[in-house]
Amino acid sequence: MDGVKVYRPTQTQVFSLEGASPNRRVENLTLDGLTIQHTDFMDWKAFVADKLRDDLAAKADATGARGVLPISSHSDAPAVLLSPLSGYGNPDDWLMSRVVDFYGTSIYPRHASSAGCRELP
Repeated sequence: MDGVKVYRPTQTQVFSLEGASPNRRVENLTLDGLTIQHTDFMDWKAFVADKLRDDLAAKADATGARGVLPISSHSDAPAVLLSPLSGYGNPDDWLMSRVVDFYGTSIYPRHASSAGCRELP
């Protein structure tokens, strides 16, 4: 397995309940449904963002000598408006912008809500 990068969970604490002092601690707190599996999701999201950035960098490098011509890329909607649960592999706009000369996104009324995606009469 030479050259294989294995990611492991890096999140060790979801939140702290220590309080500002012993007299100001949280009491009778129930955490229904909160399990350690959610930290794996955070690692997966970071892995996908890094993978998409690396893919874009590889494509940019494949275009030829960097610096001769500007390299640009475009995303269909700003990442902040996309759901990480969509399954499409949402890029991190800041990471993507670091591997090309110009990076842009678009937002049109059609992207703004599900109501914009309905068929017109």
